[in-house]
Amino acid sequence: MYVAVLLVCVGYLVRGSDGATFFSPTIVRTINGEKTTYCEYDGIEYTPPGNFTDNKACVKCTCNEKGLSCHSISFKYHYDETTAQCQVVTIKCKNFWRMKNDLTKECPKNMLPKVLSMSGK
Repeated sequence: MYVAVLLVCVGYLVRGSDGATFFSPTIVRTINGEKTTYCEYDGIEYTPPGNFTDNKACVKCTCNEKGLSCHSISFKYHYDETTAQCQVVTIKCKNFWRMKNDLTKECPKNMLPKVLSMSGK
């Protein structure tokens, strides 16, 4: 029992920190005397079974009778943006390094941040 609660809590923590995966149980509600099961994501109700992709958040989700399971389809870079000359631009869940002062120009490899980490996927 405690393990299941801990896993659900960890799932929500991972989602909140731009992590790789999260899970939320289905919601059961009675409408006109009939039980209805659905998953909720970003205020939208999905009826199981089903799959969808949120390209803005870069996650793929599956809704089934147990709940909603989503995972990252992109990486999020973490680096010191105050000293970097380049920045990450995400287009269709793909990351591109661009010059900070002109986002139309690709960032040369020698100008990429020396220290960076990634999360997701």
